[in-house]
Amino acid sequence: MDLSAIRFDPDRQISVITDSGLTVPALRHSTGTTSTNTASQDNKGGSDRDSDQTED
Repeated sequence: MDLSAIRFDPDRQISVITDSGLTVPALRHSTGTTSTNTASQDNKGGSDRDSDQTED
């Protein structure tokens, strides 16, 4: 891979590389699944969980 071909895409806020006319993310990083307790002080129905995949 020619690292000089990597550039920053300010619209997407990521580094990209163009090869044969196709622009793709240069690097991908994931730390896996996150889990968040979304309950708040005024929640009368108990706690609620939310999970997402991290990516940048």
